[in-house]
Amino acid sequence: METANLLADAGTTVAWSMANKRSIIAVARALNDAAALVLLGADVMDGCYGDSITEMMCDIANTGAASGVPTVLAGFIWSEKPTDGAIRNLRGLHPSVVCNLRDPVSLDRFQLKVGRPANPVADLAFLLRPRVTTTEVAAVLAWMDDVRSNGGRLVVMNVNKLATRALQGSVDQIFADVANHLLAQRGYLHLVLMYHDFRDAQKEAETIGAIHGRILAPHGHRVLKVLGATDAWCAKGVAGAADLVLTGRMHLAIAALGAGVPAVCIVYQGKFEGLMQLFALEDVILEPGRIDSVAPVLACMGRALARLDEMKATINSRLPLVRKLALKNVEFLRAIGDVRPGV
Repeated sequence: METANLLADAGTTVAWSMANKRSIIAVARALNDAAALVLLGADVMDGCYGDSITEMMCDIANTGAASGVPTVLAGFIWSEKPTDGAIRNLRGLHPSVVCNLRDPVSLDRFQLKVGRPANPVADLAFLLRPRVTTTEVAAVLAWMDDVRSNGGRLVVMNVNKLATRALQGSVDQIFADVANHLLAQRGYLHLVLMYHDFRDAQKEAETIGAIHGRILAPHGHRVLKVLGATDAWCAKGVAGAADLVLTGRMHLAIAALGAGVPAVCIVYQGKFEGLMQLFALEDVILEPGRIDSVAPVLACMGRALARLDEMKATINSRLPLVRKLALKNVEFLRAIGDVRPGV
């Protein structure tokens, strides 16, 4: 939806929908009135979430391209282990479909495995505008402002079982111990525990709740748990008000980096390496399989906290180019003109 708002700001009327089994029929009906077809590839094109999703997206793209409508697969990642089905589907794309890869690592992987031209871009989420949509998030931001006005520093922590499934040990206990160590060693530090993905399968809310329940009493007043799931706009607002974000969620990391805030990332499925390369932050990546205690996490967080100002300067120096790369996904729409409602 934010993409639609972005394009509307540029004077483009946008019709949008979620991809599902009816999408191909809907696209086919809309193509007579469409000036362009933009598909948000995000993190589903490499087959890691199932070949059926990749196949459906490619079918929709081929339907548009075969009808003569300019068709773009916007800013998607390509992991280190794409499925054979995904490779086959991408190789079967109509020659006129434009593929935009959202980071240099993804671009190299894609061209090696798929063997077709592609453009370097950045994730469209870098263009997201923060917005407060709930009273709770407004209260969280007020608490964070108060901490900062009193000389404190803020870390947003977001941990989920998907990113940490290869972790050796209890996710809840290790990251609670990390929180307690950080709070004990740095009296100026405050934590915001936030869950962003509220799908039942990931149990993110339960993980955050379990970590919060293990915070030692002396530190309790310096920890705030966001009670509800945050949408993308609010998440960027909270991340942007922090000094550092620890997360295993790609788009929360993008929200932080897009607001000029460093992110320590728990990586999985090869999603983060190219993203962090854009900002020269490869040394603040955590591999779950190597986390067997608090030590690796504390070491990585220590490096980040020691270099906060330096990292912020680097991020902000690179953001203008990254935003230009993100805009490359949709720049062609301005030349085409108005996109009439359809799908």
